[in-house]
Amino acid sequence: MRVSIHVCTKDRHSEVYGLLVCLWQQSFNEWDLVLVDGSMPHPCWLSHDGCSKMVNQLRLEGHGVHLVRPELPGVIYARNKAIDEDPWPENELILRIDDDSLIDSQFLWYLTNAMIADKSLGAVGCIVPNFGQPEFMRQHPLGVFDRVDWDNEGNISLSDNGGYSYPQEKGYRKDDFFDKINCEFISGDMGNYYVFTHHCRSSFLIRRKALEDIKLCGKVYSDEYGLVGFREETDICLRMAYAGWKLAVMPELKCWHLRTQSGGCRYGNYAEQVQDADNRFRTKFKNKYLKDGNPFEVKA
Repeated sequence: MRVSIHVCTKDRHSEVYGLLVCLWQQSFNEWDLVLVDGSMPHPCWLSHDGCSKMVNQLRLEGHGVHLVRPELPGVIYARNKAIDEDPWPENELILRIDDDSLIDSQFLWYLTNAMIADKSLGAVGCIVPNFGQPEFMRQHPLGVFDRVDWDNEGNISLSDNGGYSYPQEKGYRKDDFFDKINCEFISGDMGNYYVFTHHCRSSFLIRRKALEDIKLCGKVYSDEYGLVGFREETDICLRMAYAGWKLAVMPELKCWHLRTQSGGCRYGNYAEQVQDADNRFRTKFKNKYLKDGNPFEVKA
């Protein structure tokens, strides 16, 4: 099973170089890269020596590398552009990964094996801690990782405050985690398991068939979230859930988020655009819930 890796970036050449090095070091080698760069005046493969060398090295080692220059700004346009221009539609899986991310060498191997083991998974993700914060885990008494809930009026709530757990220094034992959640094991390896979730965060592996199932007017990602694309990953996760796909997280796997404060999808008044996108998201899934109910409830 082969993977297409989609990276969308803008004015973050050093961060992209770090990510390319992480991808080059992956133990799982069956993948190709689509790199969409909206940097001005020149993309990273022309203006950053490290990026240029990494692109050449990846090609020498047998990875397909497709370089794309978007005609329009914004992360939504870039993500749809990566899907539309992916030269490898036969690749069954797509890894969407943020440009300011760092991963270890087993990252893709674990995610891919989860998908191979469970054909009902539409997407599988990982822990996405912000770089520099302490490690932590969280209790999950209901066996669900990141929850999505609606009240009777359709108002949605998300467990996405960035804190995945009780900090270790408060005495919470990591071993307790295994006693309080419903783990699905891929193999006998304790580090090789996943937990069902209601939505995945920022960087995760997606089954291409699941994306085909949720396309609207030929597009996966919705333009309603504007240039910043805030909530866009939660949007596609919920749409996959409504389409009948399961979502999972591998709690032992990490994708460190550098949280670069410049470049990326920041255009104009970022805070106002984020608030507007959040309001649009909440209205959309309020109406969806009132019409179709909760996709995570077991139907009688």
